[in-house]
Amino acid sequence: MRAWFQILLCAALLFLCVSCEISQESPAPAVVIAGTPGIGDGNEYIRDTDFEPGTINPTPTEGTPTPSATETPTEGITEETSEETSEETTEENNPETEPEATGDATGAADTIQPFEPEEPSGETEFASGNTLPATVQDPYPSGYQTVPGLENLSNEKMGWYYNRNSEHQPPTAQRVFDIRDYGGYYLGDIENKIVYLTFDEGYENGFTGPILDTLRDKNVPAAFFLTQTYIRDNPALCMRMAAEGHVAANHSVTHPSMPDKTDEDIRYELTETARYYQEVTGYRMAPFFRPPAGEYSARTMALTQANGYKTVFWSFAYEDWLVDKQPGKDEAYNRVMDNLHNGAIILLHAVSESNAQALPDIIDSIRAQGYAFGTLYELP
Repeated sequence: MRAWFQILLCAALLFLCVSCEISQESPAPAVVIAGTPGIGDGNEYIRDTDFEPGTINPTPTEGTPTPSATETPTEGITEETSEETSEETTEENNPETEPEATGDATGAADTIQPFEPEEPSGETEFASGNTLPATVQDPYPSGYQTVPGLENLSNEKMGWYYNRNSEHQPPTAQRVFDIRDYGGYYLGDIENKIVYLTFDEGYENGFTGPILDTLRDKNVPAAFFLTQTYIRDNPALCMRMAAEGHVAANHSVTHPSMPDKTDEDIRYELTETARYYQEVTGYRMAPFFRPPAGEYSARTMALTQANGYKTVFWSFAYEDWLVDKQPGKDEAYNRVMDNLHNGAIILLHAVSESNAQALPDIIDSIRAQGYAFGTLYELP
């Protein structure tokens, strides 16, 4: 009997010992608070999606590794969430997304949707009777190229000039260096009766629409040199230029004196204008550049060429940009006709009311003298 009692007592003691060990090994249930680090191995973070990306709340305890202030913990966040956050940031931080139209002479709607131009096919016949393969109708400036010996080129600032004559002969121009060495032009085809109409566009004064109407009605190609601010403020007119077959060319972002700019600044002035034009219109900008105010140097022309552009000056221009000092229709007409010559690159400012009024008669008289209108893509 006594032996049985001892056996039962030992069993009871053994049971109590086992129960005690189990109790010591079982911790209380964990409570996880969103945003609190220290879960698992100390490198995982549970982030409340209401927190701003890149922040962790509350402050982690000492000794716990934390991401930097600019990092967003990605563990446990789906790829879809990450893409959505990136897309929202892009739209909010990019002021050039969906630029608003501010109105222009065409009376277009306020919201402008980019064109979806079709791929060109076949050949296009120009007014001069020449044809160009479709592959060169929509060229795009090549990537930035280094210029060997750039440090040896002069950056002396020069202003473009030419020497008029009264014999209707191609004029001479500056002879400090040959601009053709750097893809420069001020004359076109001087062997034939071809002229090239070009317009500079820095801001809109209400006459680009009527100018485009005249060019359309007379079936005349032209080139428009556009600044970025002009593109921003007049997207419908810029799209119309391209849609009606004109050359939309580069006139820089900020209209600076190019020799005053660094190499990178010059690259920005060229590439950003082209990028923005394509973003707004859906068309690629033509690879022609006109230096603001006609100011240039051997260095800036070499850099312009390295960025895939031809520099286009002029063999005729006059003081037509002063909107409060317009010469009148007849004077504008006479200025152009008195300086007509083979290969003339004619520079007119589209802000001029006199130019807009005289343009129909100018076109008719140029043709009556046996000239044809060429495009910058036909420059020799």
